[in-house]
Order: sequence, then structure tokens, then C-alpha cells
Amino acid sequence: MSLPTTTFELGGKEVEVITLEDKGTKVHSFEVLFLDKATQQNIATYSVNHPRFKEKGFVYDVAAFFDAAVADFKRIGA
Repeated sequence: MSLPTTTFELGGKEVEVITLEDKGTKVHSFEVLFLDKATQQNIATYSVNHPRFKEKGFVYDVAAFFDAAVADFKRIGA
């Protein structure tokens, strides 16, 4: 599975958005990180985790979560 990424401009800053996957021992999670591309400093983080992510054969549509996080970030930052 390829994790989604994007770059866009908001408020005069170029924002780089990446998705990280953590396959922890207790809870499997996905994080969407919003970084100031010039400084690589974290601006915001959205995360989702659930014990069900660890079930064999369970597939989570991280693209839908990514799209919702990006839309919400743009709405707040506008």
C-alpha cells in the first residue's frame, strides 16, 4: 500500500503533507503530518488508530482519512 502525500500553498507557506504508519504492538495507527516545507517544522498532526487495524486481512482506506485531514487543515488555515 502506498501512503498518500501532497504539497500545497496556504497562507504564503508551502505545506508538505505526508502519511506515516505505525504498526505498534498495542494499537496500529496512521498519522498525517503537515510540515512547513522550507523549515521542515511540524505545523499539525492528524491521527487515527484502532485495535481493529491489527486484525489479519483488515484493510483501512487511509486515502479517505488523508483527504479529510487535508480538507480540514485547509478549512482551518484559510
